[in-house]
Amino acid sequence: MKASYPQRTGNIPLRAGVVLVLMGLGLGVAGCASEEPTPGDKEREPLDPHFSDGTECSGHGHTHGPTCHCDSGYVREPAAPLRCVPTDWDPCSEALAGNFDYLAITTSGALGEGTLAAIDESASTAINYDAAGSSVILNVLGTEVARFSHPEPVAEGASAVLHAIGPLREGVGALRASAEAAAATSAFVAAGSAYDTLDLYELAELDTEDFERTEQALVALSRTGTRLGYLWDATQETFRSFRVDNEAQLEAVEVENAVSVRAIDMNNAHAVVGYALTPDGQEVGFVTAAGGPSVIHAADDAAATRLVAINNGDFVAGHVDRDGASAAFVSRSTADSERVAVRPPGALSTELVGLTDRCTVAGIYLDAAGARRAFFALPRGPSSIEEQDSRRISE
Repeated sequence: MKASYPQRTGNIPLRAGVVLVLMGLGLGVAGCASEEPTPGDKEREPLDPHFSDGTECSGHGHTHGPTCHCDSGYVREPAAPLRCVPTDWDPCSEALAGNFDYLAITTSGALGEGTLAAIDESASTAINYDAAGSSVILNVLGTEVARFSHPEPVAEGASAVLHAIGPLREGVGALRASAEAAAATSAFVAAGSAYDTLDLYELAELDTEDFERTEQALVALSRTGTRLGYLWDATQETFRSFRVDNEAQLEAVEVENAVSVRAIDMNNAHAVVGYALTPDGQEVGFVTAAGGPSVIHAADDAAATRLVAINNGDFVAGHVDRDGASAAFVSRSTADSERVAVRPPGALSTELVGLTDRCTVAGIYLDAAGARRAFFALPRGPSSIEEQDSRRISE
């Protein structure tokens, strides 16, 4: 039986390159000339519609010249530049209580409409575009930070697809050599124009004499440089997943009694989430710690349960498929019964793509008009999102 899964769409030199790129782009925190910088400072960007003249920080903050400052003891939420919350506030407790504010994410740009692929700790988002085979990482307000295209677009139809954002905004994904290629022919980690490519089929010593390298990708990168990826084993008709260390040594991601394992995300402790196929054909979500046992997430009466993200606090995000629609959720990695719904107003079906350590969630939902829309779900806290925020989603 062939596993039918939907397509989900370190090294030191790369990391150093990203730091230099970010410094060159002016992404550092700026302080006031007349006072010491405080936590949560953010320099206003010319393209930032939320810092127009006369706008004040909500809650515990104030504007000063070209910057918005949170008061001492408060920090700015990355996904909501006008929101200041206490430094000791626990947003994941609010998330587990189901208390969210929902903000829209724009996925349109110079290349046209794109598909949301991932979110990083600073609430930057990765957007994949179809045009010219390009992929772009955008910040939360739509300002381009870094673009990752195929490093050698010599063949017509060569393309790059982003699956994740690394800890220092590296691009992580897969390359397609040409339009004729059935799927991705190599995996990559990239910073600017520097690409580190690898072939998981070769590293896994898989005999591909009788079949083509049809699908492979890197989907996550830890702070220590360990990469997570998967490939399609055409002989067994299954997905196989691996952690890859800095020495290009593979460690299989294993799920007990599973016949197919497709990894989707990994945290800095190298705990992996994804979905697996059981011998009886059930698709279940899993959490597998490095060197430890697996925890299965499977909703009752569901066609499939998929985990797609894990943060460093061992919270996970995913979705359950029932009756042709997806219902998104957040839960603890070890407590499948504590699922909390993530559902933007007006959503008919919702899927997630990322989860930060502060339990900000990013995903895609289908509205009543049949349009696919990207969103953030932010845990509601002491300074909730102001009604005037143009990104707020309401009925």
